[in-house]
Formats: sequence, C-alpha cells, structure tokens
Amino acid sequence: MGITNSIATKGIRGMIGGTLVFKSVNGQTVVSAAPGKSTKVPTIGQIAQRERFRLASFYAIRATNDPELLAVYTAAAEKKGTKNLRSVMMADYFDSPEILTCKVEDSKLQPGTKVLAVLAISSVQVKSLNVSVTSTTGTAIESGNATLSNDAQTWIYEFEDESNLTDGVTFDVTATSLSGNVTAQSFDFNQ
Repeated sequence: MGITNSIATKGIRGMIGGTLVFKSVNGQTVVSAAPGKSTKVPTIGQIAQRERFRLASFYAIRATNDPELLAVYTAAAEKKGTKNLRSVMMADYFDSPEILTCKVEDSKLQPGTKVLAVLAISSVQVKSLNVSVTSTTGTAIESGNATLSNDAQTWIYEFEDESNLTDGVTFDVTATSLSGNVTAQSFDFNQ
C-alpha cells in the first residue's frame, strides 16, 4: 500500500484492471494491490452471515419497490443524514426492536381507565406491537394490538377488562420491525 500524490490519480477510488485498488484515506489517495480470493474454507458462522447478508440484500430490493416502505426508509435516511437508502434498509433488516419499558398507567384519553404503555424502539420503526395478558395460572386472559401514540415510540394497549389487573398477571409483549424482526418480552404486574 502506498500514497500517491500524482495529479493523474488524485481523487480516484475503486479497482482498476482487477489489480490495483485506489481509495481515499484522510484526504490522501492510497493505492494497494487488489485482494485475492481466500483459499480458506469458510466457517459455519461465516456461511450463516453471508446468507443473512444475501437475504438483507433481497429485502432492500423488495423495500425499494414498495412505495410505502421506500417513503419510510427515505425519511429515515434523511434523518440519519445519509443518501444511501440501501444501507439503511439492510441495517434495518439486521436490527431487532427493543422493548425498553412496560407499565400500567392512567389513560390520557379516557380519565379513570388504565392502559398499558410500552416504550419500543427500532433503528427505523416498530411496525406493530401485540400484548397478551396471562393469569398467574398461565391462562390467556386477553390479547390484542397496541396503538402507536403521538411520540412515535410509546405503544398504548387498552385493556378489555381492568378487573383482570391483579398481582402476578403477566404481559407478554411482542414488537415487530418493518423488516419483520420480532422481539418478545414478558413483564410481571404488581400493584
């Protein structure tokens, strides 16, 4: 690898003739030999990662052809300050949502009623959030989809029957990202 100060090569980036690679490092043009194909047998982990990368690439193509997803990813790319939509789409494919908090609180829309407020985030957007309420004996009491609030991060689940909110019930929360990644987490309720 060497630094070239030639006017003819200044600012060149990429491979030329399959033998030389030009890149910019700290404002200087660097030239090196093109890498050769590895003769090592890939590990199981490398094969799995290559397959995930291949699937992420297919997802980016599919998202580019879907006007709704394209609009969401374009907005996310602008927010992140990048013009590379494909990288934002592929990064989202590798990212799973995070469920940060889950708590029962008073409803802001219907005073006197309780709701479950779940703070869930993703690198781009959480597409949906489902809540299942389970009794202390493991019996499903109720379940349904939560609604995204105005802050675009907090999901609100309205209980069908608040009398089921007794100590020991469990809230099973499942968040799904745009790319289909799912995160599930359980929270115990104690008054």
